[in-house]
Amino acid sequence: MIALARQERAARNLERAAELLEQCVAREPRHAECHRTLGAVLAGLAARDTNATYLNRARAAYERFLE
Repeated sequence: MIALARQERAARNLERAAELLEQCVAREPRHAECHRTLGAVLAGLAARDTNATYLNRARAAYERFLE
C-alpha cells in the first residue's frame, strides 16, 4: 500500500495518496513511514490549497508519527 501511495504522490495525485496512506495508518498504526509520508502529503495539499483542514490533518499525522 505504501508503494502505491508513493506512486500516486509522485504523479501529484495527492488526494489519492492521502487516502491510501490513511488506510495504511489505520491498518498499521505503528508504521512510522505511513505516518511520515501522510504528513508530507497532507502538507503538500495544504500548500496547494488554503483550506486549513489539510494543514490540521498534517499536524495530527506528524504528532502521531512522533508518538
